[in-house]
Amino acid sequence: MVNASTVQVSLPQAASAQQDTRPHIVSITVTEDGKVLFDRDDEPTRELTSRVKEQLDSDPDTVFVVRGDKKADYQFVVSVFDALKEAGTRHVSIATETGGV
Repeated sequence: MVNASTVQVSLPQAASAQQDTRPHIVSITVTEDGKVLFDRDDEPTRELTSRVKEQLDSDPDTVFVVRGDKKADYQFVVSVFDALKEAGTRHVSIATETGGV
């Protein structure tokens, strides 16, 4: 988990400055009943691997954040990781909430 907090300053200009250095983040949600939602979609995706490949084609450094409901069958979450691996992702994170076990 990354939590960036910065002090606001007025930065100088440079000809070679990059517009945005933050990674593109795409969430993949596994609902309690096992539906897989890609990013901000309301409808479950059936072709997760191809959706991930399309995203990687447009931005190979995309970070995928897996958000699995704690009541979801673990196999559904594992299937998401299988699809991410098959698609060739390099950056994957797991979303959790703070708190004890």
